[in-house]
Parts: sequence; structure tokens; C-alpha cells
Amino acid sequence: MTGGQLATMWGSFAIAAIAAIVLLFVPGYLLLRAAKQPWWLSLACAPPIAAVCYSVLCTLYDAVGLFCTWVSVCVPPIVFAAAVFLISRAVSKGAESRMGSTSAMTVAAYVTIGVAVTAVMYLYQIGSADAFIQSWDNVHHLDAVRGFVDSGCWSSFGTTLYLGQDAAINPFVEAPFYPSAWHGLAASIVSMLGVPVTLAINATNFALIAIAFPLGTYALLRSVFGNDTRTVAAGALFVLANASCPWMMLTWGPLYPNIMACCLLPGIMASFVVMLGDGMTRGMREVAGATVFVGALSYVFIQPSGVFMAIVLLAPYFVVRVYAMVRHSERALGHGDRYARGLAAGSAAGAVAIVALFWMAAFHAPFMQGVVQYQWPCDSALSTALMDVLTQRFHVPGIAIGCSLLLAVGIVVSIVRRRQRWLIVSWLLACLIYVVCTSVEGYWHQLLAGFWYTDAPRIAAFAALAAVPLQALGMGEVLHLAARPFEGRNRTGAIVAQTAMVLIVAALVYVPVHETTEHYEGERHFTDASALGVEAYHIASQYSDDDPRIYDNAERAFVQEALSIIPEGSLVINEPNDGSAYAYGVDGLRTYYRYWRGYDSSNETEKSESALIRARICNIATDDEVRAAVELVGAEYVLQLEQGERSWQTSMWVYEDGRFWRGIDAVDNETEGFECILSRDDMRLYKIVL
Repeated sequence: MTGGQLATMWGSFAIAAIAAIVLLFVPGYLLLRAAKQPWWLSLACAPPIAAVCYSVLCTLYDAVGLFCTWVSVCVPPIVFAAAVFLISRAVSKGAESRMGSTSAMTVAAYVTIGVAVTAVMYLYQIGSADAFIQSWDNVHHLDAVRGFVDSGCWSSFGTTLYLGQDAAINPFVEAPFYPSAWHGLAASIVSMLGVPVTLAINATNFALIAIAFPLGTYALLRSVFGNDTRTVAAGALFVLANASCPWMMLTWGPLYPNIMACCLLPGIMASFVVMLGDGMTRGMREVAGATVFVGALSYVFIQPSGVFMAIVLLAPYFVVRVYAMVRHSERALGHGDRYARGLAAGSAAGAVAIVALFWMAAFHAPFMQGVVQYQWPCDSALSTALMDVLTQRFHVPGIAIGCSLLLAVGIVVSIVRRRQRWLIVSWLLACLIYVVCTSVEGYWHQLLAGFWYTDAPRIAAFAALAAVPLQALGMGEVLHLAARPFEGRNRTGAIVAQTAMVLIVAALVYVPVHETTEHYEGERHFTDASALGVEAYHIASQYSDDDPRIYDNAERAFVQEALSIIPEGSLVINEPNDGSAYAYGVDGLRTYYRYWRGYDSSNETEKSESALIRARICNIATDDEVRAAVELVGAEYVLQLEQGERSWQTSMWVYEDGRFWRGIDAVDNETEGFECILSRDDMRLYKIVL
């Protein structure tokens, strides 16, 4: 790609990112401002409201058969929210509900650091604006976004890789629920701007990580620490400093919906804290409560496990507030302090029981069994898991010395000063689930970690998120100690000392951000780099299109040439593990096989015509059953991106020995019933001639 093409691509990316930010924030912000919420809390909580608005509309449109575009999905909520906002401003001249003073400069610092760190950790590493990772889950993400745009079906109910008219060619009998708010947002960008699917995905992730996550975290720290401006400001350093949240999710899976869930969680938590906090007006509590409800609803469409992340992180605060409110209420009624404490303790125990009962009920719910009984095996010794917690590297090989040191300081400060000790409990609960997930098999493994498929990286993400407020508290104390010798005597000296301390901590946290020194010992991967450096390296290597990949540049060029010579919309039989699983989502080739696996005679959900085609299409000239199956699905071409001997380095690992794909693999230039119309190296495109 030439320099001019790169500049054009990055220009398109900038426009796409701005569009994603507008779609994420405008409807919710206007509605919350109309309800007289402070602007900073309105910004933080806007994305979950937008996600619900768009997702509900998509569900309704799908139910009545209306075609979804960005205009039909995004414009109505924006227009409605603008109308409500303007009416509210016209009819209400009263003062807004506020919670003390806040600093626009601090918010700007959060966003600036968020954009800068995301630019270095993500955009710089991927190299091109339309780069994509060739990993397991990304076939679903790419194909789903492409399918949304092509079909106009954007609902989370019945989401497959075969939507609209393509439902007739689905090799499987399926009608699953899959939370697709993230996919809908990316599809909106493609629909609006006509940019590549891969670029829209990167722009969507940028908007979530660089903007939504910092704004939500600011609101959370502001609601927790109140007017402690030093601690709130210090938190800007740590929003994106923990390698497992969100950076590991860009390469593990990748877990894009989980990124959205984590990035939106702090804003929802901030509303929960406001709802139960002291000194709030009644109107502010009510709006915050409604926001929490909408936030919980948004996770139905984003990632349901987000509800359980919120439960883990907010349960201690809920218990503490129940105790405080009951005790205060009883004392206000004139009851003795001993009686008030006893009743408050009983109420707090009841709150714990409510949380535990909800957890158990969800764990045993029939519709949750496919999730909570899914088993990832433990991959660490107990001692290793505990060390991961202490060093704050959470499943990421490397060093996170700055994050772990400031976390330790924050825990000590919280204990000594009795400030927000519930934050420690939240962090410990998240760490407990992580340790059990990675090192303890059996019932407790499933009970505690099952809501995240017992997948350690998903749990590591919210465990790291739980550490941010404590790290901010630790940094706030460090800044206080740095300025203390100059208090009342030399303001300039205090500023210089604090600035120096910020630079030192920032260096500990972020430098080096890209170190590739590695070595191996047994089966465990060690590195001398920082944890962030390791993740930067992983992002750079896995999103790069320079190294041999499952779907490499030559194969993409071949697919694009094939698209230029076959009629638009032609159905192509393919073997997905040779890289062609990406051909639909990335380049728009209408392939028949889009899933990695599930193709087995013992799988009752695979349709008979699919099993016939993949096993015996090479016999189409003499096999009437195969011919009928091909005619049924309407296939006209066969694509091979790797003809002949296969390499494990260029095929997905589930290909194994190709036993499920022998019919497609056996087609060659001499096979009767096929005409080779395009050939490059070991790549072939055949026209089926009957």
C-alpha cells in the first residue's frame, strides 16, 4: 500500500471513529441531560443507553421484516433524544441536579491519555487502518458485521453467519441468540460510510477503548472519591495501564463484545454508586436508578456476562450501603446505637444472602447451562495464579511493576484511612474467581467462573478493572506525599515534585511499551518485557499482514480477482480452514462454509446437503445425490486456497487431517464436472459444469 493510500485509509478511519463516537454518545447524553444529570455522568452513561435504543429497534425491525441501515437504526433515537432535550430545556428553567464541582480539565486529561495510549498500543501496532486479526472468534465478528450490512437483519435474536436470503444456504439448523450490539455499531459505520468491515471494526474498538472507557472510569472515580480531586485526576494514568483490560481481549479470541462490556461497565457502576450514595437529591437517585436498569438491560445485547461482572464488583458496595442506610435510619428514629448496629448488621447479611441466591439461581437456570457448564481446563498451578494476582499481570507474561506497586499503596491507604474499603473486597472477589478459574478444578471452578465460560482472560479483564480505583487511590497518596514538604511554603516546588512523580510512575507503567525479547522454558512463556509491551507485541504480530497467515495477502488478492470474474452474489463452495472462512467477512465473497467447525456426521444440526457436498462433491459428475445437494443450495463455483499438501502454519488447527473435507480437497484440474477458470500457485477457482 502506497503512502497516499495509507493516508486516505487513515483519513477514512478518523471519520469512522468520529462517527462511532457520535453514535455511542449522542442519544444517551441528550436524554440524561434532559433528566438533569450532571454532564460528566451523562457522558459516562450515554453508551449503554444508545446500545439499548439501537438494539431494541433492530429487534423490532427484524420482527416486522424491515431492512436495517444506519439511518433506520441510529437516526430515530438521535432525533427523539434531541427533541426531548430541547423540550426539557424549554419547559424547565430550574437548577440542575449536581454533585459538587467537577473539572473539565480532568475529563480532558482522561480522554487525552486514553487517545494517546490507544494510538500507541493499538493503532500504531496494527499498521494499517483495515488490519484484522486472524484468530478463532474473528470469523464470527467479521462475517456477522458483513451479514448485517448485506441482509439488513441486525437483531441479536437469531444471529448466525447466514442472514436474510442466505438463511436458505445455512449448512446448519440453528436459530441462536447472540448478543450483537457491538456488531450492530460496527455495521452502522459500514452502512453510513461504505468503509471496509475491518476498518469499521477498528474504529468501533477505538471509540470504546479511547473514549468510552476513560469517561466511564472518570465518572466511577468521581462518584466514589467525591471531591478528592487529586485521586480522581490520578486515575487517568491507570485506565489503560493494565494489560489484561482491554489489550489482551484484542488478541485473545478476539473478545470484541467483552471489550464493549468492560468499557461501558465503569459508567454503569458510577450510576449505581450515585443511586445509593449520600448527599444525592431524590431526582438524581431516580435517574441514576433508571440508568442502572437500562445499563443492565444493555448487557442482554452487549454481553450478558457483564451483569455478573457488575455483581462481583458492586456487591460489596451494596452491602456496605445497606448497613449504613439501615443504621442511619434507625438512629434517626431514636433507637440506640447498639440496636441500630445490630439491625444494620442483620440487613447487611440479608444483602449478602440476596446476592448469593441470585448467583445460585442464575447458575442453575436451564437457559444458562450451555454457558456455566462450559469447561476450559485449568492451566496454572495455584502458586502461579496467586503470583499473577500479586504482580497484576493476569495471564499476560511480563512485568507490571508500576500497576502492582500503586495497587499495594492504594490498599494500604484504604485500610489505614478507612476509605472505601469495599473497593478492596471487590478486587479480592475478582481475584478469587480468577485464581479458582485458573487453578481449581471441579464444582467451584464452574460455580464461580462459569458465567465467563471458565475462560481466564475474560475474568482477568474485570479483575484488572477492579484494581483501577485502588491504583488511583495509591497514586493520589504518592502525589500528596510528594507535595507535602512544600505545603504552605512553595507552591511551585509542590507542582514540580508532583509532576516528577507522575513522570516516574508513567515510566514504570508504560515504558517500554514495545519489547520483544523472549525466551521459553518448558511449556511456559517468559519475557523480560513489561506486560503492556508483551500485549503491544502480540497486537503488532497478530494483526500484521506481513507474516504468513491463514488468509494471506496472496490469497486475498486471488479472492478479489475471483470476485471480478464471477457474477455478483455467486455462491462458492469452499474449505474454510484454508483461509476462505475470512473471505466473506473481509472481502465479500459469498462462501458456503463460514464456520470453522461443527461438520461431523454425528452433529445432528448439520444439514444433509452440507455433509454430502463437503464429503463427495468431487464425484458430482456421477453422484446424483451430490448433484442434487449442489443444485439445492445453488452453488456454482468451488474455491481452493491451498491445493495439494497442506501446512499447519497456513491452515486453522481444526483442519487436522482434512477428513471432513475430502470431497472438496480432491477436486483438481482433471476432475470431471469442474472447469478451472482461475489459477495462481496452489490456489484454484473452479466453475461447476454439469
